Amino acid sequence: MNSVRKYNVSIDNNVVNWWRDAPGFRQRYSWTIAEDSNTIFGKGELCEDGIT
Repeated sequence: MNSVRKYNVSIDNNVVNWWRDAPGFRQRYSWTIAEDSNTIFGKGELCEDGIT
């Protein structure tokens, strides 16, 4: 079984944002590239109930 999902991506300076706003299953991630260009800091969030 295959799944197909559409994600949005934006890049602003040294921050990459990646998200999906589907009913009942929202996801978002943010990656920040450090000034030294050798480190990436990331944070991800998932909402399965449509509220939190």
